Amino acid sequence: QTYQRVDTLQILHSQFIGDSTYYSNQGAYLGDVGLLVVDSSQFTKWGSQGVYVDRVDSADVRRSDFSFNFYEGLYLDNYNGRRVDAYVAGNTFRDNGDYGFYVYPTRHVTFRDNYVHATHDGGIFLDSDGLYQGDAVGRILSDSVVMSATFDHALEVWGLDSTYVDSLLVRQPADTAVGIIAAWLKSAWADVRRSQFLNEYYEGVEFHGAVLNVANALFTACNICAGYPYAIYLPDAAPAALSVTGSTFSDMYYAVLAQSVTPGGGAFDLSSDTVTHSYYGFVAQADSVHASDNVMTNILYAGIRTTPTSSSGPIRVAAIERNQIACNDSVSAPTGIQTTGQPTLAVGNALT
Repeated sequence: QTYQRVDTLQILHSQFIGDSTYYSNQGAYLGDVGLLVVDSSQFTKWGSQGVYVDRVDSADVRRSDFSFNFYEGLYLDNYNGRRVDAYVAGNTFRDNGDYGFYVYPTRHVTFRDNYVHATHDGGIFLDSDGLYQGDAVGRILSDSVVMSATFDHALEVWGLDSTYVDSLLVRQPADTAVGIIAAWLKSAWADVRRSQFLNEYYEGVEFHGAVLNVANALFTACNICAGYPYAIYLPDAAPAALSVTGSTFSDMYYAVLAQSVTPGGGAFDLSSDTVTHSYYGFVAQADSVHASDNVMTNILYAGIRTTPTSSSGPIRVAAIERNQIACNDSVSAPTGIQTTGQPTLAVGNALT
C-alpha cells in the first residue's frame, strides 16, 4: 500500500494470494504512481480488487494473473486531471466478480494477447471520462474473452475517439443462452477486424458513434439460440458511415440492423459478406446504401432492405449490385431485396 507520490513502482515475480471471504481487501492498493510496472506476478482471491491503483499516470502490465477476486482483477484510475496510459499484454483475468480489466479515465490503452474468463460480470472496460476528448485511443489486439455472465459486456468502451479491435475472440457457451453484448462501443471511430463472436444469443457489436468499419469478422449463434442474435446493431442515430466487408454471419435474426431517423445517417457499404440461415440479412436506414457481391442463403424474411432516414434531407440512393440471395420458402412471400422511398440501382442480382 502506498500513500505518497511514487515516480516508478515495480512488482516483479511476486505472489499476492488473499482470502476472498474478507471484504475490501486488495492484493495491492497503490496511490499516486507515475509509472506502474507489473511482470510475472499473481494477484488472486482478494475480497476486493486484485490490484487497485488510485491515481496512476501509466502502467505496463505483462504475464501476470489477476483471478478469482471479488471485484475487478486490475483497476486503474486517475483523478488528478490526467488520463491513464496502459500497455497490458499476456495476462490472465479469470472469474473476477466484476470486470477483469477496468480503466478510468482512458487516454491510450493497448490490451493485447490477454485471456479473460468472465462468469460474474464483464470482461474489459475502457472509459475516457466524457465524450471524445481528442486523443483517447483503445487497442484490443489478439485477446480471448470467454463469457458466462448474463447481460453484460465482454468489451465495453465509453467515449473514446478511436477504438481498434483486431483478432479478438469472444466465445459464449455453445449450449446455453447467455444474454451479453460482445462489444458495446461508444466511440467516435471504431475498426473491428479479423475478430470472432461465437455462440451469440443477444448482440455481437453494438455501436454508438460516427464511423464503424467491420472487416473479415465471424458471427455465429449458440446451438439453442438460432434466429435470436443481432450480429451488428446500430440504434438511432446511426453513424455517418458504416462499412461491413468480407464478414460471415450464421443463424442470426439480423446480420446488420442499422437505424436512424436523423438526416445524414449514411453512407453504408455492405460488400462481399456471407449470411446463412438468418431471418434478415441487412436492414439499413440510411441516406445512401451500397450493397454488392454478398451471398445470402436460407433467408427467412428479407435479404436486403433499405429505407431513407427521413422524408427530408439529402438525396437518398441505394445501389444494390451482384448479390446472390436465396430465400427460405417455408414462409409466405419472403423478400430478396426491398427498397423504399429512394432512387435505386439494382444490377446483376440473383434472387431465388
